[in-house]
Amino acid sequence: MIRKIFKLTLLTTFAIIVHNYLWHNLYFSTIDILLKTALILALFQIILKPILKILLLPINLITLGFIGMVVDTLGLYIAVYFLNGFLVNNFFIPAISWQGIVIPQILLNNFFAYLATSFSLRIIIYLFNIILYKNPKI
Repeated sequence: MIRKIFKLTLLTTFAIIVHNYLWHNLYFSTIDILLKTALILALFQIILKPILKILLLPINLITLGFIGMVVDTLGLYIAVYFLNGFLVNNFFIPAISWQGIVIPQILLNNFFAYLATSFSLRIIIYLFNIILYKNPKI
């Protein structure tokens, strides 16, 4: 169990670093806060998330799995609540124009910034699992 927590903490730490490099919407004051954030997210992932998934199974079936992303977002809220040096800022996607196709800029605030950050972190952690292990676990 400790080994699993340690592995997931390291993966989450690197995922937070990569996410922050790509999107620049996370603020952590020190490396210590970064590691504590990763530990809180790893503990949430291992202990609380399975319990919440079972409790919210009927709602998850009705919403076709969207509640799973909201549960991940709850982990970020918990990390921000318990740590003073960790913040989730606005999620900004710049405008893209390619061969006449224009995608306008998108600015996500509050809950949607947490949701986009959580979604991005889960994708990065999943990609790290694919790289490191033969049979990745979601």
